[in-house]
Amino acid sequence: MARLVVCNIMSLDGFYADNDGNPLVLEMDAAFDAYNLERLRAAEALLLGADSYRIFMGFWPAQAGNPEASTVNQEFGGIYGRIKVNVISDSPRVTA
Repeated sequence: MARLVVCNIMSLDGFYADNDGNPLVLEMDAAFDAYNLERLRAAEALLLGADSYRIFMGFWPAQAGNPEASTVNQEFGGIYGRIKVNVISDSPRVTA
């Protein structure tokens, strides 16, 4: 049986997005990136919700070859381009 590690973006007071649903209002600095990259390097697969899947897979794989992206973002992109991704959704069909 595989081990499941959960990483969730949330402020200490329970907020994970602004009123429009944008999670990027939370402060994400170099320490945040380093932690998430460490977790991603150790992962064998990802489990994402449908919205996260659409957002992440529409953005991250392209960063692997983006010369304007940071080294960390390029590595994120490379991993997202090759890792197995499982999607949990209550929708009958999920598309990127």
